[in-house]
Amino acid sequence: MMKKFKKQLLGILLVVPVCSADAAVLYSVTDLTPNLEFGVSQAVGINDAGQVAGNADHAAGFGAFIAHNGTLNYLSPNFSATGINAGGQIAGNSGQAALIYTNGSITPINNSLGGSSIYAAGINDSGLVTGAARTISGNDHAFITNSQSVQDLGALPRGYSSVGYAINNLGQVTGDSGTRIITASGTIIDGTHAFVTENGQMRDLGTFGGSLSRGNAINDSGVVAGHAARADGSYQAFISSDTGLRAVGNLGVWSSASGINNAGQVVGRFGNASGNERAFATINGEMTDLNTVIALNSGWLLLGATDINNSGYIVGSGLTPSGRFHAFLLTPVAVPLPAAVWLFGSALFGWAATRARKSAVQLLI
Repeated sequence: MMKKFKKQLLGILLVVPVCSADAAVLYSVTDLTPNLEFGVSQAVGINDAGQVAGNADHAAGFGAFIAHNGTLNYLSPNFSATGINAGGQIAGNSGQAALIYTNGSITPINNSLGGSSIYAAGINDSGLVTGAARTISGNDHAFITNSQSVQDLGALPRGYSSVGYAINNLGQVTGDSGTRIITASGTIIDGTHAFVTENGQMRDLGTFGGSLSRGNAINDSGVVAGHAARADGSYQAFISSDTGLRAVGNLGVWSSASGINNAGQVVGRFGNASGNERAFATINGEMTDLNTVIALNSGWLLLGATDINNSGYIVGSGLTPSGRFHAFLLTPVAVPLPAAVWLFGSALFGWAATRARKSAVQLLI
């Protein structure tokens, strides 16, 4: 029996190659504004069709763009994008006006709350937009709108102002709201807390011991991603749960999550003790520096990831090989064959080892 196992093991070792350095390459990098020689660009969102919305400082001025399959279209230079939905509609702003871009036309959002300004931040697949609108009392409140009627979401208890940053396909909004906590001793603690709406009401998501938190993204399960302050004032990326906030992980001294997909994958950025910022994504549940999973010879330095779609495509901004600050697209790549075979071989090796242990036990009995 042991002789048979040795033959099996030898066969496994003969077919398993050494894992190459390319096995760590999980994404290819694409410059979304390759012809932008002197200006800067940044991506703000990507939908499941792979359309990317962003902003760029180009010859006509600073304004929104939409990129897809190698095609780049600049929109109005007076319009800055903040989000994109499945149909390619883009939410954005121009001055103190909130706008929705749809198939070449731009529709203004009327602020029916009585104030002079309105800001759009996120848009869902039904075309509902969230952001912040000035009320007649002069405070900014988070809202939901279909571009015609603005619904005031109010603020957390004892808070005066709020902002909605993202909205999911169930109409749930996340953002932040001013808060005021009065302790038993009468101490007043003012802060800004992340919230999520449930049945039209804001739920305070709390912090990690500090006074500030913010919800930046929300998936269709109602899970929020953002950042929250610790007691020492530093920020920690989080995702929400029924029992409170859960730290995403930390590669440096601070981190912030800016995007989450329906599988719960999170993207964002983190900072190290040297003050350098880097892009991250959760891979197999672990916070991972995205610079470690692209080709070493790509020349890119990925500084921040802003969004991830349900197919795992990631957008953000970083430094190109020539040192320009440009928007990027990360495309998942297949695990290289040597790595795949190595993983398969590892599994077979584990199986064979288990067989050997069983054989040894049988010999001892």
